[in-house]
Amino acid sequence: MMSKLRKTTGTTGSGVVHWCPGCDQPHGIRIAGAPPVWTFDFNWENPTFSPSIMCFTTETTDDNDRPLPHPVDRTLCHYFIKAGKIEFCGDSPHALAGKTVDLPDWPYATGTYGGIDE
Repeated sequence: MMSKLRKTTGTTGSGVVHWCPGCDQPHGIRIAGAPPVWTFDFNWENPTFSPSIMCFTTETTDDNDRPLPHPVDRTLCHYFIKAGKIEFCGDSPHALAGKTVDLPDWPYATGTYGGIDE
């Protein structure tokens, strides 16, 4: 079993999921299927993906739950994964922004997080 990445499949393609220590949650990267698709060197323990990965959320309400006139995209995490290291970009709004850390092992037993089994 791979300790860093988990395989995923869905209606728009296949990909991998890894644990993000900056966000303390999983992030997915599509490697086949509908665009956008990232390149992957298929090294399951010390992977490299290209280009950078950006996770964001689309906000439709303000801090008081009032509807916004136009949805706003907000960056949750922006990073590169190179040779098993996560290089967080400076626009990541968490404590690891601008830092490089080892890609951590997946913290859950097989099948215990969102049906991701491998």
